Amino acid sequence: MKNIRRRFEQPHGTPDFPVRVFSLNSIGVEGVTFCNWHSDHEIIYVEKGEIEFHVDSLHTTLYEGQCAIVDGERIHHLRYKNRSIGLGYIIWFDPGIVNLSGSERCQKQYISPLLGGKYQIQEVFTGATEAEQRIINSVTSIHDLFAEQTPGFELKVVAELLSILYEAVANHYYHPSLGMPATPAYEQSERLKRVFTYIDEHYSERIYVSDLANVLSMSTDNFFKYFKEFTQMTPTEYINHYRIGQAENLLKTTDLPVTDISLSTGFDNVSYFIKTFKKLMGITPNRYRKANEMTEPLEEELP
Repeated sequence: MKNIRRRFEQPHGTPDFPVRVFSLNSIGVEGVTFCNWHSDHEIIYVEKGEIEFHVDSLHTTLYEGQCAIVDGERIHHLRYKNRSIGLGYIIWFDPGIVNLSGSERCQKQYISPLLGGKYQIQEVFTGATEAEQRIINSVTSIHDLFAEQTPGFELKVVAELLSILYEAVANHYYHPSLGMPATPAYEQSERLKRVFTYIDEHYSERIYVSDLANVLSMSTDNFFKYFKEFTQMTPTEYINHYRIGQAENLLKTTDLPVTDISLSTGFDNVSYFIKTFKKLMGITPNRYRKANEMTEPLEEELP
């Protein structure tokens, strides 16, 4: 069987310290981070406003001061609501960074089950309990440590990650993994990964809903309902978001004319491309390009 390509499977941090922090900044525009999965674990924190959070079949909204944790290989995405503020950051970390191979008991009894796929950490932490607030405090501490980068900050980052795991274990903030091989949830996840991979590989071409339905050998009507239930978007909405995301990157990193960018991202009508871009981004492609020359990108790595 063809291997399904992972999305966003990029180096997070450095080989000797695989942790990264990225900013999230969306004010007054609608946006989507595309359905993706990777071997690293991910923590999302909202500093101000609200951001929709989707992982597998869970759909909820994160509000100011709340965070979410996504285990490796789980399909997830974020969505910013139009005309609302969504400020925060993402912390990516390779689970190997908290490997306690020197303590077989800790590794075997806690670390491996929690980070190796047997169990999943509770997805959302609102601060409703003191323990949840301690987890949130550890998340914000990691962000601050990366911003300041005082000598030895890496030690404290690892300590905070271990503190999060401790609170999860001590307060039973975990549950058996729903995505173990041979389970219905796992099979659904693997099927959907095929669809998202197809979109990733063919977004520059014309894509019909029937093409996506054929990937899963489903009828068009059944696929439409199946896809919308999982993503909370129609296939066309998702594809348009994806294409505009690719266009954003080209506007920021190349000097290609808008017409060429339109064609290379799957829009065969430049007027429709400009209209769609403005609808989702609140600004025309040309103004976005000029504005980006003076401002920081939507997601940037902290120093």
